[in-house]
Amino acid sequence: MPVLQSWVLFAIELVSTGLALFIVYTMFKVLRATRREYLLGFPFGFGFLGVGYIVFGVSYAVPGLGEVGNWLHLTLACYGFAFIAGTYFLRRRRLWKRTGRAAVWLFSLLIVLAVIAIATITIPSSMILPPYRTVDEFFRSTNLILLAYILISLYEALRRERLEVGATVLSGFILLAGNEYSLLIYALDYGFSSLILAHVMQVAGLTILAFALGRGPRRG
Repeated sequence: MPVLQSWVLFAIELVSTGLALFIVYTMFKVLRATRREYLLGFPFGFGFLGVGYIVFGVSYAVPGLGEVGNWLHLTLACYGFAFIAGTYFLRRRRLWKRTGRAAVWLFSLLIVLAVIAIATITIPSSMILPPYRTVDEFFRSTNLILLAYILISLYEALRRERLEVGATVLSGFILLAGNEYSLLIYALDYGFSSLILAHVMQVAGLTILAFALGRGPRRG
């Protein structure tokens, strides 16, 4: 990849990291204001995403770290979406009061371990750490499944309740799903247009979520 393109992508990931960390800060404010502990999965989830974005950016800027950086990004992003999906799962089934915040960690851990187990089964056993491109599709597909669950949960919440920022939050997650889908396409054909489109939707989705969640404590 040309040097200029690498640094542009690094800059985009840096912006994405800033937006994700702003969402983390905002969600901690919401937690203090509303005392709804089930929302704790949101700051943890976007925290993992933020770290994953900056690691992804470093893999562009420092090609020698590309392999490890991409592996870390895949794992951290999967943890991030698993935390958010786990929050909706517990809320929908009223499990939070019985299981507590440890259940979100367990849910996320099981998701990521399942993806790693599938990847391990399908790659040559002689490889200790296979090239990230051999497992990219597994992680991206898992992220899409988790995002689909998040979108379904948000849509059902919008139908049941009049949420002030619900539709905006829904559109933000739709763009993040589009980001993951474009990265999945890129993993299959390595088309540069898919990579650029993915980054555009990533920044747009995070910007919308940061704007919506930054308006103050809301239900969602």
